[in-house]
Amino acid sequence: MQATDAIVDTAILLRKPFVVVPCCVFARDFLDRRTPDGERVVRYDQLLSYLQSKHPGIRTHDLNVEGKSRVLYLLPQDYDERTGD
Repeated sequence: MQATDAIVDTAILLRKPFVVVPCCVFARDFLDRRTPDGERVVRYDQLLSYLQSKHPGIRTHDLNVEGKSRVLYLLPQDYDERTGD
């Protein structure tokens, strides 16, 4: 889904919990995405790193299913516990 960035960014802005399961990189559509190391996001592992870099409290969990199964999420308490806000 191409809305993953917007979901994560909006949730963080509004300090709301979220859960996403990123599936596709869409590298041609998001030329400005960069990993914390400055590399352009073109692979799935880079997408996960890029999304996780948006907030230090973002957690991950691997689902026991085929295909893309990494869940990224932020709970209400993660805003206070992990950032001091």
